[in-house]
Amino acid sequence: MTNGARSSFWRGMTGAMLAGGLLFASLGGARAADTPYDPRGGRDQEIVTQLHQRNQDLIAAAQVAQERASHGQVRDYASRVIEDRERADANLLAYAQQEGMNVPEIRTAAGALPHGPLATARLTNVSADRFDPYFANDMVARAQAAVDEAVQAQKLAQGRQLAGIIANDVVPSLRQEEASAASLTSALPPLQPPAVQQPGEPSVANWTNTGADTHRGLGDRPVIP
Repeated sequence: MTNGARSSFWRGMTGAMLAGGLLFASLGGARAADTPYDPRGGRDQEIVTQLHQRNQDLIAAAQVAQERASHGQVRDYASRVIEDRERADANLLAYAQQEGMNVPEIRTAAGALPHGPLATARLTNVSADRFDPYFANDMVARAQAAVDEAVQAQKLAQGRQLAGIIANDVVPSLRQEEASAASLTSALPPLQPPAVQQPGEPSVANWTNTGADTHRGLGDRPVIP
């Protein structure tokens, strides 16, 4: 990936990742004084909701890769991500159910904006020839953001069991996915910048071949040299 392409890619991903981190920042301030501890709502339910949303976003991204990837190693990585995130998510939701949290509300939030289809819009729209390296770089960014959120969530969690689930299951598996995605970026061809078509330029033309020699223009009048 060229420096310009890498810079453009990470600028685009940074904005998409900030929203999730801001939620945990607000939890640390707005709910720091919640007492007594009530696992049925409040901070811990919001933490589970955010982690569930992140799991679902990662699963959705990996599902796109299963359909669009051209390299077998990319599809294999996507399958592992889906397996790991579904297992981690099942553990989180089982904990939420056990603690009497509002599980339907937690599930519903995963489809709210900017989640759902918007979470994979870039992967869906990137050209086929750029998909595999784009996906690998995208997953590095997603995993890094997910790790940061999970570490913050562990610090904010009021329930010891929830903190343990995050520390012993969520964070390690996310770190592994991040490392695997980084290895994948090294194994794949570098991500090339997308071709930019100039405004008003026909898709079949370029700056050296405008088509003027074969398309004479209005009225089929001869081209004046």
